[in-house]
Amino acid sequence: MLSKRGQEGVTLGTLLLIILGVVVVVVIILGATGSLNFVFEKIGLAPGQSLEAKTQSCIIAAKSNLRNDYCNEYAKVKIAGQLQYVNCDYPTVKTTVEQEVTPSFTCGGEGSVIQKDYCIQLIKAGKADDDTSVNGARCVSLVACSDIKGSDGEKAGDLIEKQKQCPQGVKKLVKGFKEASTSACCVA
Repeated sequence: MLSKRGQEGVTLGTLLLIILGVVVVVVIILGATGSLNFVFEKIGLAPGQSLEAKTQSCIIAAKSNLRNDYCNEYAKVKIAGQLQYVNCDYPTVKTTVEQEVTPSFTCGGEGSVIQKDYCIQLIKAGKADDDTSVNGARCVSLVACSDIKGSDGEKAGDLIEKQKQCPQGVKKLVKGFKEASTSACCVA
């Protein structure tokens, strides 16, 4: 029979506290690295945080006179249940930013990635479909096949029936541009 005075070992309560502590540390690490974002998106927790995060980054960019970050950085956010890409020129964001600070620059002109240019980037990367919006405008209303240029700078305005194949070595695009519902676009 063991005597209580000399008993060694870890009690059940201590063991449970150690396990709970490890779980809390893991959750904090996952939360800090953004690995839990998919969980919060699935259950609809904290809606609109991505739009608010974009707005706050725009305020910082405007205060710091960071034109490139302000004008050319697009974020994928959910607005009214629909995912779209926005930058600081998105009307809702711009209005909120201008309540805090007035940027000393305007977007547009040389070096700016306007809506249409960003749509073209998304289409070429295969990240756009017929519902993709940039700053509230659908890419299919902004971009025609002739607007999508190949790697050599030549216009790739060859519209080909969806059933036909593009020439070898040429990328076939079938969504995200004006003619997508009836034709494919071959881009070098």
